[in-house]
Amino acid sequence: MPKCKPIQGLVLDKESQDAIERIKKKRIFGDALAGMISIGVFSNIFTRSNAAQASYNITQTDWILYAQTMNAVPIITKRAIEKEVEDMIVHYQLHYDPKQLKFWEGIYSGCK
Repeated sequence: MPKCKPIQGLVLDKESQDAIERIKKKRIFGDALAGMISIGVFSNIFTRSNAAQASYNITQTDWILYAQTMNAVPIITKRAIEKEVEDMIVHYQLHYDPKQLKFWEGIYSGCK
């Protein structure tokens, strides 16, 4: 993580606060998506199945596709968050606010 300098006198405006809330929701959505994918797969295997049918379903499940899907969720979530941060950088470049701009550039660089 890069060494981040504090921004003296920074008060996040409404646009920045709203963007932070959207970012939080995107993280929650990403976690929920991963859970729903898993629930769906395991529900298809075990719902209304006896032991023999469940065993067959396990062998027929495309576990490689499942793994690829689960690996894609954090990538998708990260990209959605990056897009939000990029939008805020452009916003503060157009509506010149150096402190807000520095804050969002820091977030983009990995500062917390």
